[in-house]
Amino acid sequence: MKITKEKKVIAIIGIGVAVYISILLLGNIPLIKFVTLTGRFIFPPLDAAVYLDDKLENRARVFAIKSIYDPFRFEKHGQPINALILWIPNSDSEYQRTIIYINLDLKMLGDVNSSNREYDLFFSWLLFQSDNGQYMVPWQDAFKGRGFDPNMKITDKDISFKLPTDYLGTVNEIKITKD
Repeated sequence: MKITKEKKVIAIIGIGVAVYISILLLGNIPLIKFVTLTGRFIFPPLDAAVYLDDKLENRARVFAIKSIYDPFRFEKHGQPINALILWIPNSDSEYQRTIIYINLDLKMLGDVNSSNREYDLFFSWLLFQSDNGQYMVPWQDAFKGRGFDPNMKITDKDISFKLPTDYLGTVNEIKITKD
């Protein structure tokens, strides 16, 4: 029995729809966004140590961003950028973590839309970021941001900066050391 081209196409479409419905039923928003091209996975984390007030935080992760991911905004998609995403576990946060976006070119830090629909961490090394999760509101911006100067310092191996009051509990300063 010969399988026609039309039957193959219908089978492939059927399997694709079944997989998509399965993802929807599981409620895995990052996976849904990845399948619909509105998110990406970033890996592996950089070899870096993160210190919160000079205390090593082994569970924190730092990820490098080399390009803007926004497939539906052609003028921005794929543009180079030199940025980091700092993922810090934080049981006091609504989402059980704090995310700080660091733009190294502009020497700016900021807040991102960090809901579970925009960011998730899998297996401690695979970061999901949605297309909406990459846009930052700089702390330095007095109108949209916090009106706070983090006094960021960048050297060959270290990045250090101050935190706004009560941003991460009692932590006042973060230092990232590249290994």
